[in-house]
Amino acid sequence: MNPLSSNTEPRTIEVASMRNSVQNHLEITESKNNAEENDFIGADSRVESYKECLRLDENKRKLIKKSYIHMKIGGVNNILMVFISGIPDSSLISSDQLRNHAKVYLGGMTIIVDNMNSGNETDFRKLIRRMARTHAKFGVRKFHLMSMLPEYLRVLELAGAEVTPEVQEAWSTLFDIIGNLLSKLKQ
Repeated sequence: MNPLSSNTEPRTIEVASMRNSVQNHLEITESKNNAEENDFIGADSRVESYKECLRLDENKRKLIKKSYIHMKIGGVNNILMVFISGIPDSSLISSDQLRNHAKVYLGGMTIIVDNMNSGNETDFRKLIRRMARTHAKFGVRKFHLMSMLPEYLRVLELAGAEVTPEVQEAWSTLFDIIGNLLSKLKQ
């Protein structure tokens, strides 16, 4: 089912009430995060990010870069499909907040993919750590990222990329690395 098609039935929940719900969730999450300020996550450790990024070998990086071209061509609309697939309310597609988040997501992923093979591994690891820290501030955890991966791969394929088992493994590794860096360090 294409979430962008006009054949989807509108839901009774209005976008405004959904925005309020999201805002309330973010406020609750922020207060929880403030209570946990002293907890360190993997992104706070250069050693952890070094170990994690080693898992993303040259072949996986090439597969990610090659397949990401297709996602980038469709831009924000592809990312919106990842976010809202499975939600029959097509009015979400017109949400300014969701569209803005899709732009930020696309920009962040593009920077990471473009810097994978830049020759400066330190800068690449800094980008990965920064992405993990940013998500951790909003209460995003590894399971959130990993639950988004199947939809991401589906949209990648719809965008024209050949999603082989090797491509799936490469993207899974990238999402897993970021997810692991979101996790608390064992003391």
